[in-house]
Parts: sequence; C-alpha cells; structure tokens
Amino acid sequence: MSEYIERSALLQSLKSSGVASDFALYKSSNFPAADVAPVVHAHWKGYHTQEPYCSNCGFTYDYEQGENAQTTDYCGNCGAKMDENEVENLKHCSCGDRHYCPEVEKDENGKWFIRCHMCHKIVRGNTIEEAVNAWNRRADTNDP
Repeated sequence: MSEYIERSALLQSLKSSGVASDFALYKSSNFPAADVAPVVHAHWKGYHTQEPYCSNCGFTYDYEQGENAQTTDYCGNCGAKMDENEVENLKHCSCGDRHYCPEVEKDENGKWFIRCHMCHKIVRGNTIEEAVNAWNRRADTNDP
C-alpha cells in the first residue's frame, strides 16, 4: 500500500535536522505530489427502519436497496469508508469481520440486540448498554 506524507512537515523536519543539503530540500519541494484525499470514516445508521443512511452525510439509498446499502463498503454520495461502529466502544466481532459488524437493532419487543453480519452471532439486552457489555465480553473472550 502506498504511503503519503505532508510535504510541509517533511521540509520542516529536514530543515530542523540541519543535515539536509540544499539539493535535498529543492528536490523535496519540487517533487510531484500525488492526488490524494483524507479518508472519512462512517457507518450505516437506521438498520431497523429499512432505510439506512450515511452517518457522515445523511445519504440514503432507495427503499428497494435498503438491505444492499448496508453491505456496501463506501457511501454512494460522499465516499465515506463504512468501517465505524454505530455505538461507541463497541468491539468488532471475533470472527474477523471488519466492515459491517456489528449491527445494533431493537426488536419488536423493544429489546436491543447486536448481530454480526458475517457469522450471525447475536447477543441481547434490555438496554443498549446491557447488549453492548454482553457483546464486548464475548468479543474479549472470543466466544462463538
């Protein structure tokens, strides 16, 4: 994978080191820059409404695409990478899924459940905090 650096930080570091020649500073200053953009991280919200939307820009797919929208790696509008969890401090599943896991939803009885998209592991709780704590305990112990 390519790595990108901040040119101004490199030049400042070279200058403050006192060992860079004028030629090295010139080449670093004039080397062609790559066309890159910072990665924006987000997640799909609103699973239980069947109209998931991007947590970064609010973009939503058509109703017919609701389930498919949850399985895309990037937002179709802003390009955000969908690799964040909807709930703070929620750990990824021990199965190794890093993109869509876990899904946090409320069932028809008002209880919370957390489900892995890949291995379908489910934990439940009366409150979201209970469900998150149960999920994190399983993730820490690698319980199936």
